[in-house]
Amino acid sequence: MVRCIVIGKDNSGKTIFCKNFSKFLHPKNKKNETLTQKNLTNYKINIKNEEIYLIDSVSIDSGIDKSERRRRERTKTLYALIEAEIIIHIIDATDFSFDGIDKYILDYGMTKDKYLVLLNKTDKIHDNNLMKNMIRTYPKINIFNISAKKRIGFNNVKTCLRHMISCDKIHRKNYFGW
Repeated sequence: MVRCIVIGKDNSGKTIFCKNFSKFLHPKNKKNETLTQKNLTNYKINIKNEEIYLIDSVSIDSGIDKSERRRRERTKTLYALIEAEIIIHIIDATDFSFDGIDKYILDYGMTKDKYLVLLNKTDKIHDNNLMKNMIRTYPKINIFNISAKKRIGFNNVKTCLRHMISCDKIHRKNYFGW
């Protein structure tokens, strides 16, 4: 089992990506197999005969939330981020700047072997400068334009994940008992 976390800011499209990508990979499966564990929803998918848990994480943002429950959920998301073998970072292309929480996630992701950035909602923007700037700023990161809602770009994501899975750098670690 490979743990693949989908992380990003609030309203970036994490949940709709997880649901639609799971349906994209398994269109005949009417009932997507999900498992809610420790307030994180896992979508069980299969790529290249490898079982993957696509973890739909709680939104991450800067600042401290007033709700204790929300703070606990974010803590669990950070633990899942540390444990994940693959990180998919969803960025809302209509609301991105090179600072803030997305920048922190980008900096952390660059330290990992299996990191993928998906610029979501690119069907809503007509200017491709964001993609060009991202590639120029982060040349070693896999970056793709997608629309999670319209399922645009999912073939590229599938191909990239297939490649990441076939590489021998995935180490099965379990630091937190998940």
